[in-house]
Amino acid sequence: MKSLPICRFYSRFLFLIFFFLFFSLDTKSQNAQTDSLKKLLAASKADTQRVKILNRLCRGYWRHSPDTSRIISQQALELAQKLDFTLGIANANNAIAISYYFQGNYVQAVEYYKKALASHQKIDNKRGVSRAYNNLGVLYSKKGDYAHSLEYYHKALVIQEELNDERLMAKSYNNIGNIYLDINEYPKALEFHQKALAIKRKLKASPSSMMYTYTNLGNVYKSMESYKEALASYRSALKICLTENLLKDAALSYTLMGFVMNFQNKLDSAIYYQKKSLEIARRDSLKNIELEVLYRLSFVYSRKKELKKAIDFGKQAVTLGLQNKEYPFVKDAAKVVADSYTQLKNYGQALKYQTIYLQSKDSLFNDNKTKELTRLEARYEFKKEMDSIQYTQQKQQVIHEAEIATHKANQRASYIGFGLTFLLILVLLFSYQQKQKSNHKLNKANESLVLSNQELHAVNESIQIAHLQIAKKNSDLMSSINYAKRIQTAMLPLNERMYKGLPNHFTLFRPRDVVSGDFYWFEEIDDKKFIVVADCTGHGVPGAFMTMLGSQALTNIIIQNKIYNPAEVLNHLDQIAQKLLKSKNTSVRDGMDITICVIDKGNRTLEFAGAKNPLLFIQNGEYKEIKGDIYSINGHRKDGKLISFTSHTLDINASTTIYMYSDGYQDQFGGKSKRKFMKKRFRTMLYENSNRPIEEQKRILETTLDNWMDGHEQIDDILVMGMKV
Repeated sequence: MKSLPICRFYSRFLFLIFFFLFFSLDTKSQNAQTDSLKKLLAASKADTQRVKILNRLCRGYWRHSPDTSRIISQQALELAQKLDFTLGIANANNAIAISYYFQGNYVQAVEYYKKALASHQKIDNKRGVSRAYNNLGVLYSKKGDYAHSLEYYHKALVIQEELNDERLMAKSYNNIGNIYLDINEYPKALEFHQKALAIKRKLKASPSSMMYTYTNLGNVYKSMESYKEALASYRSALKICLTENLLKDAALSYTLMGFVMNFQNKLDSAIYYQKKSLEIARRDSLKNIELEVLYRLSFVYSRKKELKKAIDFGKQAVTLGLQNKEYPFVKDAAKVVADSYTQLKNYGQALKYQTIYLQSKDSLFNDNKTKELTRLEARYEFKKEMDSIQYTQQKQQVIHEAEIATHKANQRASYIGFGLTFLLILVLLFSYQQKQKSNHKLNKANESLVLSNQELHAVNESIQIAHLQIAKKNSDLMSSINYAKRIQTAMLPLNERMYKGLPNHFTLFRPRDVVSGDFYWFEEIDDKKFIVVADCTGHGVPGAFMTMLGSQALTNIIIQNKIYNPAEVLNHLDQIAQKLLKSKNTSVRDGMDITICVIDKGNRTLEFAGAKNPLLFIQNGEYKEIKGDIYSINGHRKDGKLISFTSHTLDINASTTIYMYSDGYQDQFGGKSKRKFMKKRFRTMLYENSNRPIEEQKRILETTLDNWMDGHEQIDDILVMGMKV
């Protein structure tokens, strides 16, 4: 299983802490409590006390035997229903939901949490309602449905504020902050985590709780590139870890501090903190943290040009990563080792680790858990998936029509006179020629009144079954798409490697849906740096399919076949797309608009080629544009016409600021007039801010976009990359 990025580890932990707080008992004490409850159960009567014991007993089986837990909870539910014990009904439904959660059955878990919610609302148990809303928020976040997750968290918060329960409010602030962090809404994430910290200080919360909040604040500041504030937050967390002897948490704090030091180019400090983390990770067998630290040490030593140490730590990361099948770390560590060997002119070892690097990229697709995603590799499989969705929608429409028919059938007997009169009026409105046909339809309608109760019951049952099938289908589909997001994210270059190759750059990347049709690609070979920004046909799943095709094709063309001229790269990419999509036979013209730049450090030149997309650059205060060719990759062109892309060379001896982008930003609707942002306004903004630090330029782009949208739905994937060379 692919591990969460290190900067989100504690975010995810705190995201669920409210939901699982009562799971913190150790195994020995839990077993003792279970035995004690069994004795109480044997001596209890069939009353509300027995319901309470059953609801407590099932907790001991949630993790290791969810089926057993559900059987016990079902017994509690049945008894509570007989006794009309509403609170017991609510708690039993809650327990059943948790058992489904541990089995990964989120659809059933949501259903039973909603039943628990209804029971709490029936008896006006506000704390119970708040807990149910919170649990629903957790489940929807696990499904990747952040909109519904935020909705339920906010509902929980409203009740907690009404009750003035600051302890629960702090936890809700924390949960909401983590959601905003996950969806890159950093100012809002910061706002809610600061509210959580203020309450915890007021209540003098436990050291571990304070430590988690400081860590979350550090994660937000780091994502905002406010490194000074991030470091201060991480130091506060580390101080608590050391004071309270929370050494496992200290390992992560050290790692995060080293991570920030690397971004600040304080490489010796980065090494110091990573080694402190490595010491704890190895002592306590924290394999995920150890692997992360080994790779980061390798990366930092390579930046310091201490190549032998970079190779040593990189090899350790590769070995540990292969053992644990953590291929993203294997891929990046192997790249560092291969580059280091190349600089030492040990080409044999460089080739070996370059091969591991390429193989580990492939392994990301060969993992058993990517079976659903690999269906998208063939066009006809993708078409079948879309047809399946269409079929589901049609089936849902049929169900809806059946529900209407059932309702009408139940009313026809008592209102037959009115119905016949109404139908006769309709008949008179038709022409005489239609009269006989209309009478025939009336007879058919009257015959339908003889539907038996058994037939109606069968219709209702079929509707319920179809609803469950549709819910299961939608759940499976969302699970596949969310896993596709993880794979697509793994294919994008790591920030650390891009900052090493392009230390003065930014990337603004906002997918419209869970997965994106835009992607960027980066490689550094010898003295050449390859930067690609691409906008594929469509967005969501169709676009994501094309991004994977494009990314793998670029790897094949540039790395494996060593084609470095950008125009030739586009020519080969066009041919590969036509071949894989069988465009000549199927007329499938899905493709991409793409910009590719090759920076030659030795010659101080930049080569550019574009398929539809231009390159914007600013030199000596003057704004300039190099237009791309008029053709898209695999785009429409006259039958049999051969096309060839063009390379342009730019002298970059003078300071040069470069911008590459898709059309999502400039096409976004918003503002008071609800119009597109437009290309002219977008380019003017880039030019007017080009002299500012690169990080500030990104913040201006983000703030301007947020203010422009102001509640408008994002209509396309957005990708903007800027760099100073």
